[in-house]
Amino acid sequence: MSIRALVTLLALLVWGGHAKAVEVQVNGVNVTGSLRDVTLEKVNVRFDEKGNVVIDAPMYAVSPDLPAPMPATEAPQVDGRYYVVATAAHLGHYDVDVKVNDRSVTRVLAGSPTWLTEITGSLAVGANSVVLTFLPKPDPPMMPESPAIELMVVRGDLASDGTLTVTRVFGKSTRKTGQRMAEAVTLPFEVIGK
Repeated sequence: MSIRALVTLLALLVWGGHAKAVEVQVNGVNVTGSLRDVTLEKVNVRFDEKGNVVIDAPMYAVSPDLPAPMPATEAPQVDGRYYVVATAAHLGHYDVDVKVNDRSVTRVLAGSPTWLTEITGSLAVGANSVVLTFLPKPDPPMMPESPAIELMVVRGDLASDGTLTVTRVFGKSTRKTGQRMAEAVTLPFEVIGK
């Protein structure tokens, strides 16, 4: 679906009278009811836990006082593509919440043997952080203590067949089987601009 079609659909949902409680945010700024006839290119659209529409538009500067998002002036761009990669040696032990720069990105479910998500759009040139919150499952499979899951923050190239070639590892964290407490781990790293 094109961005224009998605924005049109969201506009119909928000302003069409059926979803009056829905809010629309662009880069964390509430713009509910203030945007008309605007097309945003190269954005990420997601729905938060309340059903609100959250648009991450790193190429735009948004202010509550502006009538519409304005293109950012010469914002440096992130060099390369960045991913969080998970590999589970033993399934069923942990869900993992992933936050990038204080923004929730996804949850890796305990039954996923391998998993990756691109986080490039959530990064900025300079200091960044990924917070991994390991959430133990209440009744994991019983086994001797051993590495259960490893998550890494990497830069790399994703081929059309799904193969990721890692060019740099920025941080990783491993959890063993049998751990019962939730734990958050922060992986700070620097991103270079183009």
